[in-house]
Amino acid sequence: MSARVFGLFSEGRVGMHGAIPRVAALLDIDGTIIHSLPCHLDAWRQTIITNGGHVNESTFFKDVTRHPSRKLVENFFPGREPSEYDRMLRSKIDIYRAIVSTKLQEIVVPGFHEFFESLKSYKLPVGIVTSLETDEYDFVLAGLGLTGRLDVVIGITDVADPKPRPMPYLEAAIRIGIEPSSCAGFEDSFTGIEAVNRASMKCVVVGTTLREGQVKNSGFYHNLYVRNFKGLTARDIETLFRDGR
Repeated sequence: MSARVFGLFSEGRVGMHGAIPRVAALLDIDGTIIHSLPCHLDAWRQTIITNGGHVNESTFFKDVTRHPSRKLVENFFPGREPSEYDRMLRSKIDIYRAIVSTKLQEIVVPGFHEFFESLKSYKLPVGIVTSLETDEYDFVLAGLGLTGRLDVVIGITDVADPKPRPMPYLEAAIRIGIEPSSCAGFEDSFTGIEAVNRASMKCVVVGTTLREGQVKNSGFYHNLYVRNFKGLTARDIETLFRDGR
């Protein structure tokens, strides 16, 4: 933990609710709250082909999921002007928004709404920690009825060091005013799981992307693996901390 982060917590900084909360839930968006990967793949495919690029389907999934957006367009279109990359990224976001907007409720991970309401009824702080740009997540939060109901939202532009580094999660804890060790991070990918691990938080893996065996053999720790949010409640999350898992 950085000196800055340690200092804020060691000073006993009070959270935005006036008292230090007991437990907080911090959730990723892509693959965790919504099944959005097919939408991203489709948006990238359209963007690349429209701009004269070639999509190698045998490596496309790996290309898209392993590289940040800027690096991806640079790899597909080397030597272009920065303004061209900016235009392509804007185009990709516009295509993605159009795709997701037509099917948002269909791609919500089962049980999420009920789980969110359980967290709120227990008055547990709930935050979003995502590697998306604001334009890629604001309409999702609005469409899911989460705007104005979250205690913190951390996007990729809010921190200098994105996932898999821990700062996005640590920054969320700072803004809530809670120790990282009292937070549970919800993720679906190894990049996100690593970030949660490095932030020293409890880790809940939502199995939309990874099988439980893959997670167990990855070298990363997790405290709970769930296929989706069905049946999951705030009490289950608090139990992770009481049981010392």
